[in-house]
Amino acid sequence: MKIWSKGLGTMVLNMNFRNFYVEIEDGNLLIKGQIIDPVMWDFVITLGKDDIRGLANIIFKGHFLAYLGKNSYYLAIFFFEKLFKRNKFELPENKIELPDDVYSIQTNENNS
Repeated sequence: MKIWSKGLGTMVLNMNFRNFYVEIEDGNLLIKGQIIDPVMWDFVITLGKDDIRGLANIIFKGHFLAYLGKNSYYLAIFFFEKLFKRNKFELPENKIELPDDVYSIQTNENNS
């Protein structure tokens, strides 16, 4: 997956979702991993319960479903490997520990 934002200028970050791990913390889903190209950065994606509706909205859009349809061969291979083969992409042995001040999660409960 490639990530770009205006703040990065012309730099595009390459992120590999095969090398990540997932945790649940304080009712949020945390996806943690590393961006290794062109720089080495740890990342954390925090999904809260309010994000579920937005993700579902993206997943069920026509463009996304058409993309999945065009790439259904790769989805079939993925599911075959998950069901019948051992995952060749193991989770990192050393979990990435981030300092507490790297990110903070604001929830509606904290803002009340």
